[in-house]
Amino acid sequence: MPGIVAVEWTTAWRRRRALLLSVVVPLGLVSLLAFGGAPPAHAVVVYAVLFTFFGLFGSAIPWIRDADSGLLARIFATGLDPRRIVAARTLVGSLVDLLELAPSAAVILLAGASGPEPAAHLLLHLALALLAANLVGFWIATLARSIAEAALLCAAAGLLLLHAAGVFRPPPPAGPWALLAAASPFHGLHAALAAAARAAVPRSGIHIGRC
Repeated sequence: MPGIVAVEWTTAWRRRRALLLSVVVPLGLVSLLAFGGAPPAHAVVVYAVLFTFFGLFGSAIPWIRDADSGLLARIFATGLDPRRIVAARTLVGSLVDLLELAPSAAVILLAGASGPEPAAHLLLHLALALLAANLVGFWIATLARSIAEAALLCAAAGLLLLHAAGVFRPPPPAGPWALLAAASPFHGLHAALAAAARAAVPRSGIHIGRC
C-alpha cells in the first residue's frame, strides 16, 4: 500500500493546472461569501455544499476517467489487491482535497475572527467529511457509465447526504432522523463551519441568525 500511496501522491501533485484551479475556484467563491456581506448562516450552508461536492466530484470523476482510459484495468491486471488500491486512492484523494481547501477554510476562520479551537474542529470535521465524500464518490463511479452520469449522481447524492445531515433544515429533535443527522460527518462539518463563521446553529439543526 505505501507504494500505491506514493504513486497516487506524486501523480496528484504533477497535475499543476488542476491543482491551481482546485485551490483558486473554491477560494474565490468562499472569499466572496465571507467578505461580501452574506448572512453567516446562509454562507455556512453554501460552504457545506461546496466542500461536499468538491469531495464527491473530485473522487468519482477520476475513477470514471481512469476506467474509460483502461488504466484501472492495467493496474488490476498486475495482481494488486483492489481493496488496497481503492483505500490508497481514497486516502490520498481526501488528503489532497483537504490541502486544496485549506486556504478556503482559512478565509472562513479569518472572516469569523475565530480562534484555535474552532480552527482545529473545522480541520478535523472537514477531513472526515472529505473522506466520506471520497468513499461515496468511489461507489458512485462504480454505478455510473459516464462522467455525465457520475456528475448527476454526485449532485443528487450530495444534496441527499446534506439534507439527511440536517444542513438545509433541522431534523426532528428525537427519533431516527435525529440520530442519522448526528452521526453524519456532514453534520459535523456544518456545525464546525458554523462555529468558524460565528453563525448560530442550534443542536436540532440550522437557525438563521448570528450568535
